[in-house]
Amino acid sequence: TFYPKGEEPKHELFSRALAQNYDLDIPPGEDEVRHDSYHPFTNNVRLTGFQPHLHNRGKRQCIEAILPDGNTQTISCATWDFGWHIVYNYADEVAPLLPAGTILHVMGWHDNTATNRYNPDPKNWVGFGNRSIDDMSFAWMSFFHTPEEVYQEKLAERSRLSSE
Repeated sequence: TFYPKGEEPKHELFSRALAQNYDLDIPPGEDEVRHDSYHPFTNNVRLTGFQPHLHNRGKRQCIEAILPDGNTQTISCATWDFGWHIVYNYADEVAPLLPAGTILHVMGWHDNTATNRYNPDPKNWVGFGNRSIDDMSFAWMSFFHTPEEVYQEKLAERSRLSSE
């Protein structure tokens, strides 16, 4: 839509809420309550940005890649502050490159105690919901699909750069 006539974008950028966890169980007065969720990538992808999404009781969110060979790679961790919804954009030379078959593992932590300044009522159990007084846990990710030949070229280029 915004490109000049006849000019095509190099990539189709996707921005998606991935690994949404609808099964939150945050007991009253509990800190460090962890929930895990997963999203499979069926194509090679290059991640361009990560934005944690939690609500009032959110504390921290980390994402890792479970690679097809079973190895894991921590990608990002961010402390959550309900007053700041920050997108962490990756620099081109370090943007995660993930092969098809990778599973994105999202780990979210919640704090349902009185020491959490955003917590409206630490005496209540909290579960998933769309209201801010409920909670959520998912990763808002920006990425594009990478054809196999481009994926392999980028891996080789990074390998060369890291050995210099």
